[in-house]
Amino acid sequence: MVVKKFLIAYSGGMDSHVLLHRFASLRNKFPNKISLRAIYVNHGLSSKADDWAEHCCAICRDLDVEFIVKKITIIKKKGHSLEAIARDLRYQVIADFLLDGEILLTAHHANDQAETVLLQLLRGAGVNGLAAMPGRKKFAHSYLLRPLLKFTRYELYSYAKEHNLCWIEDESNENTGFERNFIRHEIFPKLLERSTGLIDSINRAAHHQQEALGLLQELAFADYEYIGDIQHGYRVLRIDELLKLNLPRRKNLIRYWLLSLELPLPSSKKIQHIMHDVLLAKDDKNPLVSWSGAEVRRYRNHLYAMPPLNGEVELPKNLDLPVGAVVRFRLPGDKINLPKRNLIYSLSKYFQEQGVPVWLRDRLPLICKDGLVIKVGDCVH
Repeated sequence: MVVKKFLIAYSGGMDSHVLLHRFASLRNKFPNKISLRAIYVNHGLSSKADDWAEHCCAICRDLDVEFIVKKITIIKKKGHSLEAIARDLRYQVIADFLLDGEILLTAHHANDQAETVLLQLLRGAGVNGLAAMPGRKKFAHSYLLRPLLKFTRYELYSYAKEHNLCWIEDESNENTGFERNFIRHEIFPKLLERSTGLIDSINRAAHHQQEALGLLQELAFADYEYIGDIQHGYRVLRIDELLKLNLPRRKNLIRYWLLSLELPLPSSKKIQHIMHDVLLAKDDKNPLVSWSGAEVRRYRNHLYAMPPLNGEVELPKNLDLPVGAVVRFRLPGDKINLPKRNLIYSLSKYFQEQGVPVWLRDRLPLICKDGLVIKVGDCVH
């Protein structure tokens, strides 16, 4: 019998408590079919955070659910919201604890979805943003499910009261300095006064955007199958073929490609820089467009994307080396021994011949012997 394993992201708030209680009830009804754990990530942003962790532990103990608590430290970064940093770190921690075959459950509900759509609309988001939160998505080596998306906050509250649940009220949820809280407390109540079906309408719009997004992804996949390539271990795009696409289709493919590489999407302004400064640059130029968490570079006819290349690169260890050989990085004036060609060659010219991108040349490990390079990274010579 296959046992379904679930890990619940538990904050102690009403929403996640309802989710935990409901799945604990299902587990009790089908004990041989469901395995359940809960995780609380303590950001330490509130003076009450440790008390909340104890509350979550007590609730899980009462429900006979294995409980995990992980304390982390948030470091504020310039240009990043504290809310976004905390969210990203929380998911990183949860991914580390997710077991093989275990599915992550979060307690996002219909109100959360509607708030997300409006938030994205105010930011000028495209289809990807307005599609908001899918009910199911890939996460780490498994999946993330949002089983409460069809239920409103009021329905969850009714369930919580019916089952006498006790939950945490996070005071930060009242802080309208956060964009989402401003929408929740200042904007939505006024809109709901005029349209009681607002939540359903916005969620229906999000569903339409999800369908549109699916079609755009199918188109991008087909384009990538034709235009995509592999160069020096990178999944790249061929620029000459990319430029044959019309502009909207070109942008669509680039966004799909970046998401497939698990890189954050750029702003519309950064996309424009890629379109003009990178794709239209001359072949002998190596332009760069960067944003938080990613950068796009050009070398010859290929478009590369990667996390920012900063910090030192460590040399590989435990290599079986020829006697007298060493591993190091490039030095000025290096020459390479090419025995198959019976030739000692300038390493710079060798890099050009092999089409090694400029930014990689000082980062490739070299095996050297008797003052000559005898092996360059994974290059074949």
